[in-house]
Formats: sequence, C-alpha cells, structure tokens
Amino acid sequence: MKRPHPQRPPKADDTSAHRTSLFRLYLIVCVYRIINALFIQTQFDADEYWQCLEPAYCLAFSSTTDHTDSAQYGCAYTWEWTRRFEDPGNKIHQNDHVNIHAWLERALHGPVRSFVPVMPTFVLYVVARWLGLDTPWVVARGPLVVNAVLIAAPTDVATVYISRWVIRRKETINAYSMRVFGRMVLLLKMTEIEWWALLASITSWFNGYALVRTYSNSMEAMLLSVGIALLCPNLFDTESRGRSATSCSLRPTSALAFVLGGLSVCVRFTAIAAWIPIGFVCSVRRRTVQESLAIFFGLCACFGFLGVLLGTVLDRFFYGFWAVPFLGSFHFNVMQGNGSLYGTHHPLWYLFAGLPAICGVLLPLFVASVSMACTEPNFNARRIVVTIVLFYVALHSFSAHKEFRFMLPILHLICVLSAYCITGYYASLVDKVAPGIAAPRRRLLFFYLPLLLLNYPHLLFLGFTHQAASIGINREIVKHIQEMETAMSSTGQRTSTAREYSIHYLMGCHSTPLYSHLHIRRGVVIRARTLDCSPQCRADPNTLCEADRFQVIPFDFIKNPAPDFIVIFDESVRDERVQRALLAMGMSKVANISHEIDALRLAEGRPSITYREMLLYHKRK
Repeated sequence: MKRPHPQRPPKADDTSAHRTSLFRLYLIVCVYRIINALFIQTQFDADEYWQCLEPAYCLAFSSTTDHTDSAQYGCAYTWEWTRRFEDPGNKIHQNDHVNIHAWLERALHGPVRSFVPVMPTFVLYVVARWLGLDTPWVVARGPLVVNAVLIAAPTDVATVYISRWVIRRKETINAYSMRVFGRMVLLLKMTEIEWWALLASITSWFNGYALVRTYSNSMEAMLLSVGIALLCPNLFDTESRGRSATSCSLRPTSALAFVLGGLSVCVRFTAIAAWIPIGFVCSVRRRTVQESLAIFFGLCACFGFLGVLLGTVLDRFFYGFWAVPFLGSFHFNVMQGNGSLYGTHHPLWYLFAGLPAICGVLLPLFVASVSMACTEPNFNARRIVVTIVLFYVALHSFSAHKEFRFMLPILHLICVLSAYCITGYYASLVDKVAPGIAAPRRRLLFFYLPLLLLNYPHLLFLGFTHQAASIGINREIVKHIQEMETAMSSTGQRTSTAREYSIHYLMGCHSTPLYSHLHIRRGVVIRARTLDCSPQCRADPNTLCEADRFQVIPFDFIKNPAPDFIVIFDESVRDERVQRALLAMGMSKVANISHEIDALRLAEGRPSITYREMLLYHKRK
C-alpha cells in the first residue's frame, strides 16, 4: 500500500497566502462555534460555572472598588479560591529578610485556582457593565460566546495548521467535496488532510459539548494547540535537524509558544505532561549536546518560566498577595492526595473508558494511526504527535481522580492523527472495498455520514436535554422576580430601596450555577444559600457534609423563616414530611423542569421514559 509523502516545510512565498486562508477559516469557524455555544443549554460539570463565571462575577460586580451599588450583587467563591495558609507566627516577614521556606509553605497551602482562565469572562463582564449591557442573558450566556471566539475557534484553526505539517501532500481537496463545498474550499485553499482535520475537529461530539464551555481545560486545549502550531517548524520539520541552535532559539514564534506553555501550567499544573515531550523533542534534535542544552534552557525553560511568571503576577494582582495556584493545586491533589475525595478510577480508565468516549467515531482511526506511527522507521511528525498524546495520558493515569474533560487538551491531536489515517489509508481502502459505488457516493457513505450520524445525535441530547434544569431553573427564578418587580412598579408599591430575595438550593452542592445566572440589573438584592460539601467535611470520616446530610434527612433543612424560593429535586419532595414542611412554610410549586433521564421502561409493549425533575417553590404572600 502506498504511504503518504513525507512532510515538507511550506515555501516562503506561500506563507502570506496561507495566513490569509487561515484567517478566513478562523472567521468561518467562529460562526460555527458561536452557533455551537448558543445551542448549549445544559450543565456538564459544575466547574464550568463555579471556577470561571462565579469568580469573574465577584470581581466585576461584587467588588466594592469604584462601584457604589456593588453591595446588591452576591458573590460565591468556592474553597479553591479561599484556601489560605494560616501564619500565626508571622513567619513570612522576619525583620528585613524573606523566609523562603515560609513563602513556599504559603504557596503550597494557598489557593488552587488561577485567574488566568477567568480573564475572558471578567473582561466581558467589565465591558458589559461599563456599557450598560449587563443583561441577564449577556451575563449568563455571553461567556460561552466569548469562549467560542477566543478558545474553541483558535483550537480548530490550530488543528488544521498542525495537520499541514504532519503530512505534506500536493493533492488538494477531493472532487466530491469540491462540488459540495466548492466556494469555501477554493477560498480556504486547503489540502485534503487539512479538510479532514477540520471536519474531525468541528464534528467531534466532545469538542462541541465541552470545548466552548468555560473550563480551564478548554483554555489549556487552546494554549496547547496554538503553542504546538507555533512550534511546528521546530517539532515537525525534518530538515531542521542539525540546524544551529541560535537560529532556532531566536525564532519569536517558538519563544511565544513556550510562554503559552508556561501560562497553561498556571491554568492547570498537569499541562506540563504535554510540554515535557515537546521540550524534549525541541532539545534533542540538535547536532551537539551544547546546542541541545542551549535550546532546553534558552528557549524551553526560560520562556516557559516567563509564562509562569506572567500568570503569577496576574494572580498577585487579583489575590492581593503572592499566590502560586499551580503549587497549591499540586499540594492538594498530589502531596495530600485529596483529589480522591471527588472520586477514584482504575489507573487504565483513560485507555478503556476516557479516550474511547471522547474519540467516538474517531477511535478506530486514531488507533490505526498510532499503530502505523509506531511501526514507521523514522522519528517523524506522526510519531512526535503520538508521543505527546501517550505521554499526556500516561501521566494523567497516575492520578486517582479522572474525568473525561481532562483529556480535552489532546483531542485536537487525536483529530490530526485521524485525518492522517483517512488521507493516507482509509480513503484508498474504501476505494478498493467498494469499487462499484461512484466516488462521490463513497465519500458520502463512508466519510461524511459516519462523522455526522455518530456525533451529532448524542451532542444534541447532551447539549440540549441532559442536565438542562441546572440552567433552566435559574431562568425561572429570574423571570418570577422580574414579574414581581414589574407588578409592584405598576401598582406603585415599588420603593427606592432595593428589595431582597432569598433562595435556598436544597440539593447536592454546585448543582446549578449561582449569581452569574441570577443577575438582575439594579434594584434587586439576591441572597442564595447552597449546601456545603467542602474538602474539610469530605476528608473527615466523623463529619457528614450538609449535602450528604440533606439526602438522609431532607426535612431538617426546611424550616422557618421561609426563603422566597426553594430549589429542590423531586425525589426529596416524595417524603411526606418534606411536603408538610413546605406547606407549613407557605411554599407552593411554581415550576418543574426535566433534568435528566431517571429510568427507561417498557410498559404494555411501549417504551416509557421517566425524568428526574428539578422543582421550584415560591413563598405565597
């Protein structure tokens, strides 16, 4: 079987035209990702709100600096932001010198979250408030649109650019795709592997479901993909081996790449799992040991440290003291082993569950590409990409706590490897297996339909239905408050004093976003209460967290004085004592929203679906 041609660096006279095509591609992908972001109406994991929107909301709306009406806005920092080292002996400053050991101890026991991934949302909130555009929709949904433009779209474009270096072919797009997407293909001037890398990335169900969300993992994915794209000449150009270390180290794009790498370590310290093999490849591909050391220290370490320093200075500004969150995260999750408090998995979970789930239909293509790369004689671009992916998975496998989204940063590399497999092998295999089918129909049946049918149905379900009540319930609360405020204004009962509303979320902690999705412009003060599930109570076997205690004795939490609103799951209300307590408090149900599928049954030969619901109770006046 004929193998693809080896990669070749792009010609200098093609650079300007290719940059123009990449910019056009970025604009097109931006439109797609904005639609993708607007479609997402569910909660995947609490961190997308509590570790981004809520801290940004605290900074932009609840800060008392320069805002006379800031007291009306609530603020909810989780323990990750408020973790501090108690220094009763004042060891940080002793006379005129700094106790380095005390500083390190403070950093290890300090906050575990950096403000770096919060910045896009924070800037949006500040600008929206300054322009008077801080509507409930902008505050709650705007960050997803910003992420679509600044995080998801650059990741897609970087994926296309990386694929251009992984395999260099003279062939352009296939004839069928030219007829279907002719104008766009001509506009973007893409080769066939670039086209398949783009399709693999934008049709990936997990990219569509998680990449546009405001996760730190999403920002890590963008920083890694853009960093690798900037490093393509160093990583993937086989002709660069043996060039002088000076020319390589002075390349501005290479320096910027490692600055982004340093920032990604500030975002999540586990990002170093990708940058270790990247730095190793850049360093060892030199003629002498001296040149390798010059690259490692002069490029990788120096500019990587600069990125870490930039992130640390940013955190210093917002925390008000020298915090090093990635050290705090390392101490909490690794040294103390507290990551296991949030769930544990088998060491091989990523191989047998995590990667297969996020890859979806790309899994056989990815496995085939890994197998082919490992059998190739030369340490080429494909093998470098495989090394980064496998090293990232291996290092993450040592952690007891594992999640699907932790693999999001390497999904774009999986898309590149899958595109290589399609271009070099799968296309010719399909032509041999189904020679009697016309070429355009082969492309449709064996390429486009699998990508669409095996990605979008579950993306539609997860993005629009599964865990939708987490978002919808707060919309209902905001709607009811606005209706009551409008009614009071129309009857003359509205006063100049801001009216206060209290909300109790009687369910598992962080089941919904909070103040960022309860934003009402001026005249209303919202005070919300959520149940505690911090590591302090999780780690103590003699203590039962509030969230866990509520599951055992929910009626103990429903007592006077009654709040204005209570949010609760339907299974908690099935207890008659809870129902009687709600009635005694004067609470009436005003909304119920389907949250997730509770059970699938066959009743009289017909399928029956039972949904778990989130209920909203309002105090009768």
